Amino acid sequence: MLQEDLCNKLKGKRFLLVLDDVWNEDSDKWESYYRALAVGQRGSAIIVTARNESVGRMMRAKHSYKLKQLSDEDCWELFKNYAFVNGDASSYPSLEKIGKEIVRKLKGLPLAAKTLGSLLYSKVEEEDWRSRYVMYDAIHDLAHSVSADECLRLEESAKGLVTPERIRHASFSCDNSKPTSFEKFFPFEKLRTLLLLGGHKSSTEAIPTELFIKLKYVRVLDLNRRDISALPDAIGNLKQLRYLNLSGTRISNLPHTISKLRNLQTLRLKNCDALDGLPKGITRLVNLRHLEASIRLVRKIAGIGSLTSLQELEEFSVRKGKGYSIKELGDMTELTGSLYIRDLENVNTMVEASAARLNDKEYLTALHLLWSEETRVILEEECIESQVLESLRPNDHLKEITIKGFMGSKFPSWLNNLSFIQTIHLFDCKYSKSLPPLGKLHLLKYLDIGGFDALVHI
Repeated sequence: MLQEDLCNKLKGKRFLLVLDDVWNEDSDKWESYYRALAVGQRGSAIIVTARNESVGRMMRAKHSYKLKQLSDEDCWELFKNYAFVNGDASSYPSLEKIGKEIVRKLKGLPLAAKTLGSLLYSKVEEEDWRSRYVMYDAIHDLAHSVSADECLRLEESAKGLVTPERIRHASFSCDNSKPTSFEKFFPFEKLRTLLLLGGHKSSTEAIPTELFIKLKYVRVLDLNRRDISALPDAIGNLKQLRYLNLSGTRISNLPHTISKLRNLQTLRLKNCDALDGLPKGITRLVNLRHLEASIRLVRKIAGIGSLTSLQELEEFSVRKGKGYSIKELGDMTELTGSLYIRDLENVNTMVEASAARLNDKEYLTALHLLWSEETRVILEEECIESQVLESLRPNDHLKEITIKGFMGSKFPSWLNNLSFIQTIHLFDCKYSKSLPPLGKLHLLKYLDIGGFDALVHI
């Protein structure tokens, strides 16, 4: 046991133990560790950092120090050390201006400064910074959680609570021993943030319609891992909602009224195994930037191209039906990171391929172009796949490219001009007799080749 290991290692020794960011307030659990720590020599010390004063009282702290928020100047110094190489912002005056606007919204919270600074590290495009600024603007009220007059942490056992009218943010610690009731939140009509914490898969009563009628100003709603199977149609009443987390719930469908959440920027549906599909109106969420859901769910969305603010799309499968052609990618210019495009044999013309506008997706760093592995009978002289691939030209700053299952005889001219490319994967290109000339790609580090049945020379 951990207690025994601690006892053996610390017995007769003087030590300094730092317990960072302690949340657990269970005195029984703490006592079992305290006995193990009591074997140390006189002069040993334990430093505990916590966000809740009750943790310190439970641990019988001799001295308590309340840390104040950082000044905007100090917060900026911390932020830029994480956001800029060597902490030097002098070469980017426009980014410095945006960064200071972000810092003012952080209200002196060092963890927020560190996190956002790290997310922006080495990014030099204003759009990247403004994107983070706008996103944080949706949830920056969360950074106000140090303000006691606006924030409240509810406990299952709490009774007779007086509800201040100024409360904007509430978290609730769930208890596995009894169902969570939502009626206790009805008086908090000005809430901006509602988080349900702890109690993995804790029992939860059905969400009453009245909750979403009363809490109409909520911007952040986290129901992660709650034991709920449905949302009331009244969810559409939350016009200001920016962030909705339903991950790990038993929800089997989303109400059609979710299409009314036009300000929604983040929708998290990870591990929603009972969810079979998304409502058609999901494509009306024009401000949606982050859709965290299984590939199975996302690939069912017809007309996903309407989600022009979406920043992550792991995979797109080209199909014949309406709303599934490669043209859907045309206006999705905010996509970042990696994108897999599958079943490219369903792209029949250069015009279709060009409509994807891959060259306009300047934030993509990796592109994977995949034709189906199913046997396809293709006459080389009639093959249009070379023309299609030529029209799928990506942005010039791409770092990784995959071409798999391509049955054309000629590789695209743009492959030789990706001056920032570091990794190239070429697989199952059975009609290609030669490899493209790659000698000018000075940053190329990895080249994977396989399945070139007709290869004659390199």
